[in-house]
Formats: sequence, structure tokens, C-alpha cells
Amino acid sequence: MGHGLRRRCREGVLAGRILLNYAVWGNGSVSARLWNAIRSDDWAIPHVGLSSLGESVGWARPDEFPPRNMQTSKGLRALGYNVRIGV
Repeated sequence: MGHGLRRRCREGVLAGRILLNYAVWGNGSVSARLWNAIRSDDWAIPHVGLSSLGESVGWARPDEFPPRNMQTSKGLRALGYNVRIGV
């Protein structure tokens, strides 16, 4: 791996850690941070989407934001809870 590629990889990892820290623990509402994290020129990283970040918030802060993904939604639906799937 060339020096330039190593540097870009380190920068990418750092940018990812900063983005994740912002989405999970930043100030303000989680929904606003998630929106900024995927749509804002200041925060967005290509190929990092709402589902990944939202699920990360759920796993990091399960008491406040239970982890939800398509599989947990289907499980909740199977248990009789009225949840929307695929929204």
C-alpha cells in the first residue's frame, strides 16, 4: 500500500469515527443529527446511509433508542405489534 493510500485510509477512518460520534452522541435531536449525517455537505460520507447510522444509535443507546432494522421490524410485526415495515 502506497503512502498516499495509507493516508487516505487513515483519514477515512477518522472521518467515519467523527461522523459516528456526531450521530450517536452529538448535541440536539437524534433525528436532526441523522438527517445532517446523510444529507449535509459538512457531514455526509458516501455509502454511509440512514439505516447504518440509525442502527448504530440504537446499539449504542438501546435504553433511549431501541435498535431497529428490517429484521427487528418483521419480528415485532410477527409478535403482533403494529409497526411499519420498509418506511
